[in-house]
Amino acid sequence: MGFDNYVELLGSASFRKAAFNTFYFSAVSVPLMVMMSLGLAMLLHKSTYFQKWLRTAYRMLLGSESYPFTYGEDQAKRIDSA
Repeated sequence: MGFDNYVELLGSASFRKAAFNTFYFSAVSVPLMVMMSLGLAMLLHKSTYFQKWLRTAYRMLLGSESYPFTYGEDQAKRIDSA
């Protein structure tokens, strides 16, 4: 009874297509995302312009009012003075 279900599943065209799509998506998207994130990290590490831009974008998204709650008052003052 149980083994027959697996045989039927593996014989199904829709299961094979779904499995292929899953493996294809994983094989393409994971390496691409790793390369993009590594490239962005290297770019941000090397360039002070991008570091300043990212800090500004982060502050705009997070909002300066939440700094004391997120980092504590001492850390928030140090970040704001940078």
